[in-house]
Order: sequence, then structure tokens, then C-alpha cells
Amino acid sequence: MAISDLDGTLLQPDGSFRVADLAAMELLAAGKIPRVIATGRSLFSARRVLEDTFPIDFLVFSAGAGVLDWAGGELIRRRTIPARLVERAVALLQELRLDFMVHAPIPDNHRFHWVAAGGGNPDFQRRLELYTGYTEPLDGNSPGEACQLIAISPENLEAAIWQQLREQLAPLEVVRATSPLDDHSVWIEVYPAASTKATACAWLADRLGIPHGDTLALGNDYNDLALLRWAGRSYVVGNAPAELQREFQVVDNSGGGWSEAVKQWLELA
Repeated sequence: MAISDLDGTLLQPDGSFRVADLAAMELLAAGKIPRVIATGRSLFSARRVLEDTFPIDFLVFSAGAGVLDWAGGELIRRRTIPARLVERAVALLQELRLDFMVHAPIPDNHRFHWVAAGGGNPDFQRRLELYTGYTEPLDGNSPGEACQLIAISPENLEAAIWQQLREQLAPLEVVRATSPLDDHSVWIEVYPAASTKATACAWLADRLGIPHGDTLALGNDYNDLALLRWAGRSYVVGNAPAELQREFQVVDNSGGGWSEAVKQWLELA
């Protein structure tokens, strides 16, 4: 099974896909190897950039909270944060004075309530504008169950705050990601327990009867880390943070990082 991240990895900054990478998808299909995109985007957001005929077999979206059989259009896995844990997360993010969104359960997780702490945060405002018509302020109401929470910080958080988030929000998954909007701001993404790109892809591989060692993963950011460490063979593209480049083999994304990774993987098989 071959798995690629989307933004900053397979998807180019102008919203296009490289011809070589699409050809690699067809090469995998010829070998009857399942093709998976694993993205932090919601299903709604992913469909904004992926046509119905895009050559994949499965979409892991919302960083593992949902899995879609792409050809059949069937939602085959869905995870939700219980209301009591959503309330705990909301209280902590407010205490830390972070700007954040609380997303509705799948398949409506493109809709969200939001809370603004009041400081300047252009990336937060930009995301609100992208979802005009699908958002409303939380205004002290209980949001109920949620698919995820996303807090946006213009700057990186201190290590002590990361530790506090992980400890006080356990057993929920707390993942760091670089904003796909300005490539600088830090997104703190909170997902259901045991719901990551890695756990979703492991579940899918098991469902398809694919051994862990027969998997390829390509990523570019911290929210891909668990997936990269899980896969049998992993690569990162050249725009990945330095610490990821030190841990995983790097492929050049200027000519088609996915194509290069797939070819190397198939040669080693």
C-alpha cells in the first residue's frame, strides 16, 4: 500500500499535480497496489482539490478521523470526540488564550464553531474567510461531539504549553502542524483518541490484508511523523523540517517527489 500526504507533498502550491506523480499513481494501479492519500483536510476541503476521477483508491482525511473508499464513495471509518472531552478541550484552549475552531462530526466537519482570543492572528482570520457560510462563533454554547479542534498560533508554543496540552487532553491526540495557508503559523490539531494518519492507515492495511512491511509513506510535516514511523519504508520531500529530513530519506519534490519515492520503493521490493 502506498500512502502520500497531500498539501506540501503531492499537491503543488498552485493547486496542480505533477505529471510524473500522476504517472506513478497509474504505475501503482497496474501493480494492483492500493493508493492512499492521507491528509489533515476534511472531506469537504479535500474534494476542493481532488476531482472524483483522481487516481487513488482510499482517502484518509481529517488526519485519520475518517476513511473514504474513493471509487465507491463509501465512508468506511469515522471517529468522534465525545462531548465531555470537547468541553475539556474548549476550556483549556480558552485558558491558554488561543484562537480555535471546533469542527462538527464527520461528514459535516467542514462546519465549525470558533473562539477568538482577541489578538492579531491573520492565519486564523484567513481560515474563517475560507469557510464563509459554514462557521459561527461558539458564544459559550456547548458544541457537543466534534470531529476535531484546531487552534492557530502565529508563533510556536513553548515546550511547557505543548506538554500541558498533551497531558490535560489525554487520551485525545494532540498534533502539531505547519499552516498550509501561510506556511508559518502553528496549528494545534486535537483529534479523537487513537485517531492519527498512522492508526487509520494501519487499520486500512489490516482490512486489506497488507503486511505492515509492505507499505510506503511520503510526507512533509510533523503531522506525518507517526505515519512515517509506522510505514515499512518512508520518505520526506525537500521542504520538510530539518529534523524530519535527518530521520527519513529525502526525495526531491521539484520534479515529482512521489514519483521518485514510488520508483525507489518498487525497485527495493
